Amino acid sequence: MRQGKAEEMLRIVWLKYRQLLILISLIMISYAISPAFVSYINFIYLARLASIIGIASLGMMLAILTGGIDLSIGSMAALSCVLLAYFEHWGIYLGYVEQLSFIAPLPVIYLLCLGLGGAFGLLWGFIIGKWRLPDFAVTLAALFILKGIAYIIPHGQTIFGVDSVTKFIGAGAIGPIPFTIFVWIMVSVIIYVITNYTSLGKHIYAFGGNPEASEACGVSRLKVKMSAYAISGMLAALVGILYAGRTDTGDYRVGEDLMQNSLMAALLGGTNIFGGEGRVAGVIIGTIIVAIIFNVFDLTRLHPFPRDILRGIILIIIIAALIRGEKIKKA
Repeated sequence: MRQGKAEEMLRIVWLKYRQLLILISLIMISYAISPAFVSYINFIYLARLASIIGIASLGMMLAILTGGIDLSIGSMAALSCVLLAYFEHWGIYLGYVEQLSFIAPLPVIYLLCLGLGGAFGLLWGFIIGKWRLPDFAVTLAALFILKGIAYIIPHGQTIFGVDSVTKFIGAGAIGPIPFTIFVWIMVSVIIYVITNYTSLGKHIYAFGGNPEASEACGVSRLKVKMSAYAISGMLAALVGILYAGRTDTGDYRVGEDLMQNSLMAALLGGTNIFGGEGRVAGVIIGTIIVAIIFNVFDLTRLHPFPRDILRGIILIIIIAALIRGEKIKKA
């Protein structure tokens, strides 16, 4: 009897704190693999990597909470990165090749990039909600559309040079802490408030948990989908701005791994792949786990192709574990 109670307590502890236990174990393993893991330089790199993935993961979480998925996050980040640099080199058409020439004041350029991300998200959400098309199909098409636009605008070229403010936001620091960490914290607080203290957040959870019942109670499928994907698009565009500042370029190739990494972080953070369940705190922990995994890949200089294999295996394991967990709950 006592053994059964002990096993039950262990199971409860695991279910409640599994993300935290995985994180602690991973930190210990990472240090054992490479002592350089705890160095200051590596901390800075890890912090910047985690903040980029973390912001995108919060948008992915919202999409998954509605029972969907946003496959277009990486392409939206790339388009925003290109547009920011493009808007800051507007005078290239007048012959000003080597110097910055803004199309508008910098805050307006930021708003243009974020607004475009939100507008595209609204469009995908409208198509999904109004026509009741599968989320993965619509956002997969969006991935290709946005990727194509990001390539066409600079004619397949990298735009070099962005303003000093953007460079500070993407690559600067306040004391020993990268500025992107503060951006991630701010975004996390906003998404926490939205999901926990607004009617929109309640509707997102309700719809994701049971679409038919929530619609019968007056929850609008169209508003839920449009809102979730609009926020996801804006966060992806914000990541694009950070990419531009971090690399000092407008490059259509950035964000190629962002969708996969943000999906892994959201799922590892406890977001239910079927919708209706997931928390900001869990996604933050999931983000740190994913960042550490790829940081260890860098420290061990693992070749990119084995990385892709391992990432695929990890994703399959995560999804299989989540589906098995759902079956156990329903049993």
